[in-house]
Amino acid sequence: MLLWLIQQNTISSSSAAALPVTLPQSAPGNSVKKVACVEQERPGGTCLNWGCIPSKALLKSAELYNKISHSEDFGISVSGVSYDFDKIIQRSRGVSDNMAKGIEFLFKKNKVEYVKGVGSVNVPGVVEVTAGPDQGKVLNTEKILIATGCKPRTLPDLEVDGERIMTSRQALEMKQQPKSIVIVGAGAIGAEFAYFLNAFGTKVTLVEMQDQVLPVEDHEVAAVVAKEFGKQGIDCRTSTSVEAIQVGKKIGEAESRQRRANRESRSGQCVDCHRRSRQHRRPPVGPHEAGARARLH
Repeated sequence: MLLWLIQQNTISSSSAAALPVTLPQSAPGNSVKKVACVEQERPGGTCLNWGCIPSKALLKSAELYNKISHSEDFGISVSGVSYDFDKIIQRSRGVSDNMAKGIEFLFKKNKVEYVKGVGSVNVPGVVEVTAGPDQGKVLNTEKILIATGCKPRTLPDLEVDGERIMTSRQALEMKQQPKSIVIVGAGAIGAEFAYFLNAFGTKVTLVEMQDQVLPVEDHEVAAVVAKEFGKQGIDCRTSTSVEAIQVGKKIGEAESRQRRANRESRSGQCVDCHRRSRQHRRPPVGPHEAGARARLH
């Protein structure tokens, strides 16, 4: 009996679905079921590859640099402190890469078949790999778990070029540190990027439509974060919506509306980290979509 675990496009909101799964087999003489994982990119989901893990690696570098810069407060004199922005980004990517390799090792250790590509379900019990290194591979299975994950959601009429206008994913592998930046959205993702870039000297403007930074968190917590951000020099603009963004050859302009007043921010780059900056991927099912969804509930 086979149980195929489908993780298509593992830019997922959780890495749990990519972990090895071992289930008891009711038939005597056979203690486990066979499991496979179909994945377009690296196992681990958004959290491991393009979310929580790499961002925390960046925050660690920012924290360490900030502590060294204020070492005099602890009676320690340090001179000639400098940083290499590209190495900081590469370290973050390396942390994610090593952890993804760890999951691939666990797949192999626990005999989980790792299929690289995009999975599609057009017939019940049959998974076809339609793109990627294992394109053309067909998997026959009794049960299917669809965990398609999520991807960045862009703002209407705002073309993402990966250099001047970026999503959080592209910001995680930016090649050069921007001198100034407007971050649209002060949720967890936007706040992390604001702290990280500001720590290394980037002029940061953080724009949030709700009346506080970290809008889904407790007001007391958000107030503390906003106060600390202000002390660090981050320009936090709450109750503010972005009305228009214009990108020139050397500078970008974001026009925002804050209750009764219009405000304009000029920056080199813009990162889209608004509250609903991620959207779910559509399950890879075909004509039997209704039946497939029914089996998921």
